[in-house]
Parts: sequence; C-alpha cells; structure tokens
Amino acid sequence: MAGEEIITEAEKTARLALALSEGVGPVRAGTLLEEFGSAEAVFAASPAELEERARLPRETVKNLSFGLEWAAAENEALDRLGGFVLVWGEEAYPPLLAQIHRPPLALFGLGGLEEADSQAVAIVGSRQATDYGLRTTFRLAQELAEMGICVVSGMAVGIDAAAHQGALKAGGRTIAVLGCGLDVDYPRENVGLKERIAASGAVLTEYPLGTEPRPGLFPVRNRIIAGLAKGVVVSEGSPRSGSLITADLAADFGRSVMAVPGPLTDRRREGPHRLIRQGAALVTSGREVAQELWPEADQVSPAPAPLFDQTSPPGPDPAGGLEPKAAKVFGLLEAEPRHVDRLTRAAGISAGEIQVILLDLELMGLVRRLPGQMFIKN
Repeated sequence: MAGEEIITEAEKTARLALALSEGVGPVRAGTLLEEFGSAEAVFAASPAELEERARLPRETVKNLSFGLEWAAAENEALDRLGGFVLVWGEEAYPPLLAQIHRPPLALFGLGGLEEADSQAVAIVGSRQATDYGLRTTFRLAQELAEMGICVVSGMAVGIDAAAHQGALKAGGRTIAVLGCGLDVDYPRENVGLKERIAASGAVLTEYPLGTEPRPGLFPVRNRIIAGLAKGVVVSEGSPRSGSLITADLAADFGRSVMAVPGPLTDRRREGPHRLIRQGAALVTSGREVAQELWPEADQVSPAPAPLFDQTSPPGPDPAGGLEPKAAKVFGLLEAEPRHVDRLTRAAGISAGEIQVILLDLELMGLVRRLPGQMFIKN
C-alpha cells in the first residue's frame, strides 16, 4: 500500500467503501491504492479504467458501485452500536499492524486504542485448554498487565479467554481480535468478557457488522493478532492448532515468538515444545517475556514471581501436624501444577516414597492430582 498521508473524511469513507466492496480484499485494495493514488480516485475512475489499469473482473467493478452506500450505512450502524472504524493510513491506525503484509484496509472496533498499546504481547493457545494451561496463561497475562504491557488475544474460549481475564484482573489493558462482526456475540460464553474488554481496552475486527463466524475467517484474523504485538506467546496448542498459525505469521512479520513449556504427556503441549525446538524463546513468566522483548529497558520492575519457582524454600505448613518429609513436599507445591519428577528431585526423596506422601496429602484434601502426573496445592 502507499505510504502514510493525511486522510480526509472523504478519503476515509472511500477507503471504508473499498474495504466493504465484495471481491476486493486487502491485497487487491493495496494494488488499487498504488495504481490510482487514493481510494477517492478509484471510485472516480470509469469501469473501463478499472478493468484495464487494475485488471479488475467486471463483477468486482460492479460491486464497487455499492461500496459507498454500504460505507454510509455501516458508519450509521457503528454510531448506534457505540463503535468506531479506522482505515489504513490514519494516524490512529495501530502502527505495528500497518507494517505487516496485507494489513486490513478498515478496522472496526469497540472501546478505544491508546498509544501505549503498541507495546503489546499476544498470548494464544488451545480452545480445549487444560487446567494447567488456563492457570499459567492467566498468571502470565496478569504479570504482563501489571508491568503496563497490553495483552492481545482472540477472545476464544480456553487460553484466549484466560489471557484476557488475567490482564483484566490486574487492571490492565487488553485487546481482543474477533473472527466475526462486532455485533455478533461469539462465542456466547464470552459475551460478558467482551463487554469488560471494551470497557478497558478494545475489541477489534476487520469484518463488517453482521458477519457471522466461519472457519475460514479465523486463520485470516490471526494475522491481526500477530500484527498488533511485538511478540507472540504460545501457551498451549497442538501442532495443527490456530495458535501455531499465529506464531508462524509473527515470525514472518519479524516479531518475537515465545512458548510456555509444560507436561510432555499432554498433546496440547506439542505445539509450544515444537516451537521451542525450532528456536522460540522458552518463557515461564511475564518478567521473562518482557526481558525477551525489551532486554535493555526497565520493563520488568517490580519483578513478579516466576510461574515455575524452583529455588524458593519450602513454605510453612498451613495444615499443621505433617511429618517432616510430608511438610517438605507440601511446601514445594504452589498454586501452579508441578510434575512428580520435579517434586522428587527438589525434595530429595525416592520416587516410591514421594508417591505415598502425595497420596496421603491427596486423601487429606491438601493436594489435587491432575492429568499427566501433575500435582497442585488445594
């Protein structure tokens, strides 16, 4: 697309109309803007010019005639909804997103964007999330938000929702990118979350009002998630999940790719582990994410506790009356799941003995057993 310029209201309306015209799309829109110099000039051109100079199919040329009418109706509907629209080239358009290949020509939103949102981290992962994944994602997002870093995700159930919720818990900013229109409540489980995000951040989409979710729309919207952030963290996901698509797009855009490790026995950890093998940074805390993206900046103070603390001494025994070895194992357990092998090494107790201790703690209601030989303090 052409370089940044002062966008008049007429040009903004024309760019919106171009974005809404069926058969155009981001790539063809960029070609039209380069060929004619502005969206206004595109709509001022004759059908013959459009077919010859831009090689537009005749059907697409016909669709352009409805674009301006649709743009006017869309603006009115957005006003009623309390939404906004940004077009590529506007000063308020997200600067990182403007740099990617095929940026959306128009971006519809609820809430608002701030300049500080350009210092954002995307967190993505599986819809079929594990308890382990949800907990680690929530805490990582909370730590980032506490450092003033905006958290971006896709508002899907599972990991995405946990990322938004963690940022909101910290009172920070978060941005959700939808694969449907702003007025479509999808997924229905996250309607309340959508309202909270709009109240303290932004809900964005490149799809006009009334667009229902379809499978093909979500991989396309993933480029916006990757484009809005300085780095992408994959928290959980299989090798074929959409979160891996987002990671690949981030790498293509020159953004940092990070991944959270986890139990080897869970297939939903295969995606992050594959990324780590391919060179993605292994991160276990918001502090580590910040250090990866801003190694020379003071972005990591105050320092939050790491997600997987292997150095902290055993804490006091809140249950009372435990045998010394049981108290030691219980003290090693935190609010995050830990694998039995890690507990065995940290406690210096044999594998057979620690299994007996964990069973006793479980029967006492102090410990909960999770899939994959993971244990968590109740």
